[in-house]
Amino acid sequence: NDYLIAAREQALRCDDPDLLGASNGVLVVNPKPWSDREQYLTMAEEMVTKATRTVQGLGYTAGAFFTFGKFKRAAETEELLRERLTLTGQVNGLLQILSMDSRDAYIRGNLEESLKLLEKMADYSREVSLEEVASHSITFTGLKTIAYLGKSENYPESPVWDIISREMAKPLHRRLPIL
Repeated sequence: NDYLIAAREQALRCDDPDLLGASNGVLVVNPKPWSDREQYLTMAEEMVTKATRTVQGLGYTAGAFFTFGKFKRAAETEELLRERLTLTGQVNGLLQILSMDSRDAYIRGNLEESLKLLEKMADYSREVSLEEVASHSITFTGLKTIAYLGKSENYPESPVWDIISREMAKPLHRRLPIL
């Protein structure tokens, strides 16, 4: 955290939106339970005004608002992110949009729609050779969806099961169920 805080201070001094998006982003989307909520929300607002010139800054900012229960603010930021990703045509952008849509479907209780979006994400990522990037996102976004649905007659061959099983074998992801 000390390095991230130093990077954040440097970004503010140099007016560097990329560095601010990266440093603040990692700080605000990974808060500890004992974190100062107001400090994190202040950093998120700071990112809206200074770091949202970058897609990374927008993504982290939306995640921060979502994490701290500022759902309307998160939705506004995600809409700006969608607009930016659509305009730029970034391949990773479609994966990010599918991930957000899957999360939203899960929150609404539409697990089947959430799974279909995750599968679309897996298929698209294979097409464009970004499977590792998407696998990480699918694991974070889809773990609860797939756990609630379970393997069944309706979902016996889902590529999402394969991806999550493979990713959960990695030390980085083994902690996910307890987060």
